[in-house]
Amino acid sequence: MRIMALDVGKRRTGVATSDPLGVTATPLQTIHHKNLKELLSSVLKLVEEYEVVKVVVGLPKRTDGKEGEMEKFVGEFIRMLREKKILVDTVEEWFSTKEALGLLDKKSRCRKEAVDSKSAQIILSTYLQKMDFQAQ
Repeated sequence: MRIMALDVGKRRTGVATSDPLGVTATPLQTIHHKNLKELLSSVLKLVEEYEVVKVVVGLPKRTDGKEGEMEKFVGEFIRMLREKKILVDTVEEWFSTKEALGLLDKKSRCRKEAVDSKSAQIILSTYLQKMDFQAQ
């Protein structure tokens, strides 16, 4: 039961996956894309390759509660995934990029790809902890 998490951006999207038991989260890669269609194609290949049963997408909520441009952008991507019959769940991502920067060493912080995939790992860890808590 492998789960994949995405930290969706306009040009780069961080990817993380769980182990087959759905217990731990590991950064996988950063996808570089020009548009959502290109991102969708890359994600669908990873879903197949890693036998993913669910995709968790970080939902960028604004602190004032209003729907922002990125939330609309990510919402459109979620709609596209669901049209392809991918099971999707969301996690409100509050400052996952800032948290990722704090967890990476100085050299890694300079590499945007490392930050993006680490952000996806944080999103997935949050989701897995929530699921574990609900199961108890």
